[in-house]
Amino acid sequence: MIKVLHSIKLSVIAVCVLALGLCLCACGASGASSHSSSASVASDSSASSQAQESSSASSSAASSTSTGWKLFNLFGSSEEDDYVTVKQKYVYYEGIHHAELVFQGFEDRPLEIEIYAHSAPETAKRFCTLVDLGYYNGRPVFWILNEMYMRAGNPEQEDKNLITGEYEESDVSNSNSLKRGVMALNRADDGQQSDASSFFICMSDLSYLDSKYAAFAKITKNYEVVEEISERVTSSDPQNRIDIEQTGKVIDVAKAPHIVSIEMIDLGLVS
Repeated sequence: MIKVLHSIKLSVIAVCVLALGLCLCACGASGASSHSSSASVASDSSASSQAQESSSASSSAASSTSTGWKLFNLFGSSEEDDYVTVKQKYVYYEGIHHAELVFQGFEDRPLEIEIYAHSAPETAKRFCTLVDLGYYNGRPVFWILNEMYMRAGNPEQEDKNLITGEYEESDVSNSNSLKRGVMALNRADDGQQSDASSFFICMSDLSYLDSKYAAFAKITKNYEVVEEISERVTSSDPQNRIDIEQTGKVIDVAKAPHIVSIEMIDLGLVS
């Protein structure tokens, strides 16, 4: 009897061990399956996330093309760089660009300007940047030397707008010649820099001054507006006449036409 009971006890223990082994195997398989499933889900989730990020990046890139930052290296120093935040990041130191200049009283005949950054990069860059800032808008015609040139912009020199003059006297090569319709920056008091706060428009061939002034652009349409403004210095109508000193300086700039606007009509290179 004792032997029988002992045999039954051993059989029960063997069955329990076998059952426990089968249970552990099942749990291991289930765990492996679960881990594999989780990895698959994670992989799918990661792929989905990457796809969403890629789509988002594409959307963001497309958006930045039209509404990104326009950050100008205007004054060449980190303290004053990157303070313009309009649309896109453009620069104007290469190629040929175009702008539109509107004088008060001549709104129906905007002057079209071709700007030569390839031959006067720093001058063109500064002018175009100030145009984008709206700097010249509202500035007067303040000097008219008939048959020679007309000056417009800020009548006062602004030291923050001085740049190295891109002309021979400053040891800079500039292939743009001061011919009729050509625009150049006014020269600073120190004689070696250009003052980008104002410019002049040649009314005759002034190429003998090529080594002294930074020519950078040319009026390609409606140049006659400049001549019509200049003719007002000899007008017999006191309400229309622009009185000037012997040097050509306008006595009362309030009576002279002002710049309604200058706007870039093409964009610079994306940097």
